Amino acid sequence: MMKFLKRMVLFLLILAAAAAPVNVQAASQKAKAVKAYKNMLSKKALHWGNNKNFDIPVKNCLFATVYIDKDSVPELIVHSPDIPHWSDCSVLYRYKNGKVQEVKSFSAGERFSYYKKKGVFVGSDLSSGIVKSVYYQLSKGKASAKLTVNKNVAGIGGKWTKYYSGKKQVTKSQFNKSLKKMAGARKKTTVKLHKNTAGNRSRYLK
Repeated sequence: MMKFLKRMVLFLLILAAAAAPVNVQAASQKAKAVKAYKNMLSKKALHWGNNKNFDIPVKNCLFATVYIDKDSVPELIVHSPDIPHWSDCSVLYRYKNGKVQEVKSFSAGERFSYYKKKGVFVGSDLSSGIVKSVYYQLSKGKASAKLTVNKNVAGIGGKWTKYYSGKKQVTKSQFNKSLKKMAGARKKTTVKLHKNTAGNRSRYLK
C-alpha cells in the first residue's frame, strides 16, 4: 500500500512539474498583453478602424478586457463615443506575436456581449427603431459575421423579429440551433465598459 501511495505522489509531482512551464508561459503572455493594452490606451490618439484613415482621442474611449477565444490571454474591446453609433464605433483587439493586433471593427455602441472562451461575440446597435444584433465567430485571429437578429422595437409597421444565418432568413429554431453549435451551452456574458482613465486602466486591465 505504501509503495502504491509513493508511486501516486511521484506521478502527481511529475504532472505538476510538466504543467508548470505551460502555466508560467500563459501567465507571461497575459502580463505582456495587459502591458501592451495599457500602453495603447495611454496614447493621445489611436488610428481607428480597418482603413486607418483617421485618429480619435483615446482619452474619450471606453474599454474592457474579454476572453473570447480559448486561451488565457485576454482580448480588448475599445469603444469610441466620437464615432457614430451606426458606424464601426467599436474595435476588438488581441495580443499576438508580441503586438496588439486589430481583429475587427464593428457597430456595437456600449452594447457588447460574448460567450466566454467559445469564440463568439455580439455587436448590437439601435437604428431607426430596429435593434440589430450580429453574432461574430472569432477563429485564428479573424472574425466573421455568422448570425443576425433584427428586432423592430419601435412598433412602426408592427413589432417583429427576424433571424438570419449569413444573409439567409431562418426560423428562430434554426437560429438557436446554429448558435448552439457555435457557443454550446455557454451563457452570454454582458460586458461593462470602463472610461479610459489611468485609475481604471490600473484597476481593470489585469
